[in-house]
Amino acid sequence: MIRFLRTVVLIASTIVGDAAVARPEVDSAIFIMPGCRAFLAETRPSRVDQWKQILCSSVVGAIAYAGSRICSPPDESNAQTVRVVVKYIDERPQRHHESFKKLALEALQANFPCKN
Repeated sequence: MIRFLRTVVLIASTIVGDAAVARPEVDSAIFIMPGCRAFLAETRPSRVDQWKQILCSSVVGAIAYAGSRICSPPDESNAQTVRVVVKYIDERPQRHHESFKKLALEALQANFPCKN
């Protein structure tokens, strides 16, 4: 009986462990990017997608507004700024597991550097 229970625990921990590894972190680019794409597509989203759209546009907008060494044009819309971030992250698929905020900051600093 104890051997059977050990086997069950081992199998369960393996399954749960694999599921935990496969689940992306909520602040990773792989988790947030679908919301960015949906935001740019202007489709009617599900509640989860709507939340990710808001998350994406809010994070990008906040970084563009308050990020250091970012001088975006005053007439740049939030959609244009999100498009810059999406392009930058899409060009770096090996980094999709990294923080979306970090990659968005890099994207905006690279595309809107300050002249000073």
